[in-house]
Amino acid sequence: MLKKTLILFITVTALHFSQTSIDSIYKSTSSFEDSARARILLDETWKRRSNEPLIAIQLGKEALKIYKSLGNKEGIARANNYIGIVYTNIGAIEVAFEFYKEALKSAEEADSQDQIAYSYNNLGEIFRTKNDVVNATEYIQRAIQIFDSIKDKRGLAYCFVNLGRLYNAQDDFKKGLEFFEKARIIAVELNLEDMHGRILLSIARIAQRNGDYDKAEKTFFTLETLYKQTDYLKGIAGVWRGLGELSYNKKNYKEALDYLLKAFELNKKIYDVEGEINSLNGLARVYLELNNIKTGERYLSLALQKARNINSSSLIANTYKTYYELYKLSGRLDSALLYHEKYYTLKDSIVTKEEIIKMGELESLIKIEKAEKEKEIIQKELENQTKQRNYLIIIAILSVILAIILLIRYFDKKKISEELKSINIVKDKFFRIIAHDLREPFSATFTALGLLKDQYDDLSESEKKEAIAMIGGLIKKDFDLLENLLLWAKNQRNEIAFKPNILKLKPIIAKIIQLIETNLDRKNISVHNELDEGFEIFADDQMLNTILRNIIFNAVKFTNPNGTIKINGEVSTEYCIIKISDNGVGMDKDTIKDLFALDKKTVSKGTAGESGSGLGMILVKEFIDRHKGTISIESEPGAGTTVIISFPQKS
Repeated sequence: MLKKTLILFITVTALHFSQTSIDSIYKSTSSFEDSARARILLDETWKRRSNEPLIAIQLGKEALKIYKSLGNKEGIARANNYIGIVYTNIGAIEVAFEFYKEALKSAEEADSQDQIAYSYNNLGEIFRTKNDVVNATEYIQRAIQIFDSIKDKRGLAYCFVNLGRLYNAQDDFKKGLEFFEKARIIAVELNLEDMHGRILLSIARIAQRNGDYDKAEKTFFTLETLYKQTDYLKGIAGVWRGLGELSYNKKNYKEALDYLLKAFELNKKIYDVEGEINSLNGLARVYLELNNIKTGERYLSLALQKARNINSSSLIANTYKTYYELYKLSGRLDSALLYHEKYYTLKDSIVTKEEIIKMGELESLIKIEKAEKEKEIIQKELENQTKQRNYLIIIAILSVILAIILLIRYFDKKKISEELKSINIVKDKFFRIIAHDLREPFSATFTALGLLKDQYDDLSESEKKEAIAMIGGLIKKDFDLLENLLLWAKNQRNEIAFKPNILKLKPIIAKIIQLIETNLDRKNISVHNELDEGFEIFADDQMLNTILRNIIFNAVKFTNPNGTIKINGEVSTEYCIIKISDNGVGMDKDTIKDLFALDKKTVSKGTAGESGSGLGMILVKEFIDRHKGTISIESEPGAGTTVIISFPQKS
């Protein structure tokens, strides 16, 4: 129903606003014979696909009509692919998907290898937009094989752009850059200026996300001039959004608002829904920094509505993430937790859903094949048995096997039952500890609020601010505990996707140190990040951040004022080792032994009275186990602590 409504809307709008332009094109091509006229109409469709998508759709459909009347299957395939591309540009991906399927069908009937390949690549683009990584990769690789076999470099370039975007969406910028560079080389070789400009825009965005703002800004301004010369409106909108996000990164919020609003309006004009949604998310972030929460919420509400209208999982997930950032900064922690959960639930399901289905299908297939083989064997045995004695032997053997199986299952169930009972006892004790840790700051919060309420008029402004700051700290403590508890619970249910990649370690640690600058300044602790710039580790980005954050936070917590923390590492052919050392209070062997146990409360006050739950180190151990790594602790009371974690290298 949504698809039909969208088609109807676009058709009516195109007829209303664009009929004069379309009629003039029809008139200018009326003297040509049908096949030539269809080719001209498709050329116009391609030229107008970004700036005038409604006219492009009408022209493409007229060309499709002509090719159908001629019975030209290759022309039908080409027209369907062009129309699908225009619908993709305006966010109507379900409509585009149907045109691409028709293109593939006609191309196969015509045995047109280049159109078959373009259809595969376009279908891969649709799956990429839906964040269906498995199907996207499969279809794009099929297209690459065909383009490579027919020596079509232009087609290969389009595939490489698609793969670059796919890896970029998975935050694998290194791999994404590799494919964009391959596409750029072909675009320069074939003098494809339009493609070259789009590739440079993608490369500029990666430079921006990697923090290379000077390179990104220089490229954006160069592209803005180029796109204005060629009147490429979608490119101009993309450049403005990039410059807006760049201004946001530089904290120039007025300039950021100007660029993002211009990008939003231009995307709206050319019906680029994805561009509209990304611009709205950017505007919400700027208003968040300006402490205008209400306006930020309004833009996010519109972004979420548009993302749901086009059924884009990735855009919905990105909007959830912006909601989480907005509510967390504004202090609405309950709403922040809600969108935090929504974001990670949707993000995890996007990547793993297809893999789970495929695994389920494979398991079912194996069971069916096994059952059929067992049935065939039994039937043959029964046919060969002609005497009662043989039947009795078979029954006896089967009875013994059944008894053995039942016995094994009984002991297995008993063993599992005992293990579950033991686990439940440990978890019950663990949750009692967590409940106590949650109750303590809540109780202190309520007490402080009561005192503040009863004695508000008697307190000075500085005392009021001090009381509010204390209450904020207690709430932050509970929020951090709940966030760790949520991660631990998701890990217990295997709901956290494990996606290791090659990562640069030093920038990750630098970002963590930035998060705790206030604590470091308050205690005058110096942190020495002695890792080389090129130090790399094979790990899951989110899990590694959680591991390092908890260990470094603990080091700060138990280091005396004016103390020192050192972070270094070493790499061998098999392992990557990280060492985090402090000259703090240290701990005894019993404390180290119980540090990762659920049923042991190994929590001590920090050197400035900081408290914690102990859950962070339990989470650290579980995430390191997911990497098949190890953690060890060297410490003595009064002599500081060194935490050594080891990760296997990528095989």
